[in-house]
Amino acid sequence: FPKPSLSVSPWRVAELGENVTFQCEGEQPNMRFVLYNNGRQVKTQEPSGRVAVFPMPGVGLKTRGSYTCQFHTTSNATEWSRYSDPVELVVAGEGPDSDKYPKPAISLSPAGAAALGQDVAVRCWAALLDAKFFLVKVRDRTPLGRAEPVGVGGEFLLRGVRWGDGGNYACYYHLAADPFAWSQPSDPVELVIADYTWGNIVRLALGTGVLLALVLMVAQAAGRDGREQRGAGG
Repeated sequence: FPKPSLSVSPWRVAELGENVTFQCEGEQPNMRFVLYNNGRQVKTQEPSGRVAVFPMPGVGLKTRGSYTCQFHTTSNATEWSRYSDPVELVVAGEGPDSDKYPKPAISLSPAGAAALGQDVAVRCWAALLDAKFFLVKVRDRTPLGRAEPVGVGGEFLLRGVRWGDGGNYACYYHLAADPFAWSQPSDPVELVIADYTWGNIVRLALGTGVLLALVLMVAQAAGRDGREQRGAGG
């Protein structure tokens, strides 16, 4: 059998206590699917279709790790598919000792708005040595990269930012002893993309000029109406 595909939703970086769902999909119906965490069997299912759904309520220490799945026919348990590619489930905001996982900080350079096409540096740091940092976009928590520690911090470079790069970012970190237990996220920082090209500046200037002309026309019309009313009253 070909190997099945495995996915996790709504995201693979889950906060402590959140619910996630794994889906293992094969190419044929009426199979028995098995889900593994770090090589240990955790759940089985025999769906009528090609997809087995494995809910994971209230994730925590026992549910984090590397997951795979495989299947066999319901009539023959000796013929197994290959294992799926692994999917890592990270649990953020907990660890063996909460004092080891203080919330990291995050900053952007340049701060505030960045020009379209400009490089932006994102720096994360925590009061710990040898922490590995991860940058995520808050909207979907998808890790965008990992930064090796330099002292108590790590840096990410967003090259040539585009409109789609705008939004809120946060960073996490983990210690080498437990790569699946992450810190709480940093407070979010917003990246604003601005178009400082000459053409856009000209368009903004023209728009401002048109608006100012309209304001002056309205003011002149109001003044003329006032004078006419005073003349008629006299």
